[in-house]
Amino acid sequence: MERKNGSTTGFLDHSDQPQCHMNMSFGNDAYQIKMTHVTADCTTPGSVDHSDQPQCHMNTSFANDAPQKQMTHVTADCTTPGSVDHSDQPQCHMNTSFANDAPQKQMTHVTADCTTPGSVDHSDQPQCHMNTSFANDAPQKQMTHVTADCTTPGSVDHSDQPQCHMNTSFANDAPQKQMTHVTADCTTPGSVDHSDQPQCHMNTSFANDAPQKQMTLIPQIF
Repeated sequence: MERKNGSTTGFLDHSDQPQCHMNMSFGNDAYQIKMTHVTADCTTPGSVDHSDQPQCHMNTSFANDAPQKQMTHVTADCTTPGSVDHSDQPQCHMNTSFANDAPQKQMTHVTADCTTPGSVDHSDQPQCHMNTSFANDAPQKQMTHVTADCTTPGSVDHSDQPQCHMNTSFANDAPQKQMTHVTADCTTPGSVDHSDQPQCHMNTSFANDAPQKQMTLIPQIF
């Protein structure tokens, strides 16, 4: 899915690709790096086909990365060249783990300033850009910052809050803008349209989202 002129919106309803763990789009990415797909075995066409890199449990592209740094890989120890260790690449600012990862691959970290290995409890590290967990994680794996109207602190099991299919906190958001939500059309107040909030720069959907909630795209307004 591309936004060639930065204005197209639409769903990425991967009903035919249930193995896709997640999709990420950054509103100010160039169209050619939009929406690469993570799949269960990293081999399905349309995914990030790392058949020679089985340690890759996620791929993310950052809008401000130099071309050669696009789509760096999360590895088990966060030190492999091409991983998200990037002590020499401080602009790399995010990392996510999946509930079905092997324990040793759970929640590798943003480097630069977020320096507590093996933990997403960055209460002492407010500079950490984000934390993400999944609603079907085991309790011990839950760890997101829940604000706005997702009001159960420390939990993403929002069975009573179906609008919350992801929570994301950006370190440079104003407090009232923390934990904005992805909505069906990306225009509802509190969604990630944010034409008045240009610092909000991502959209995420999950493969098991209802079709109407699948990956609405931010028009390229940045």
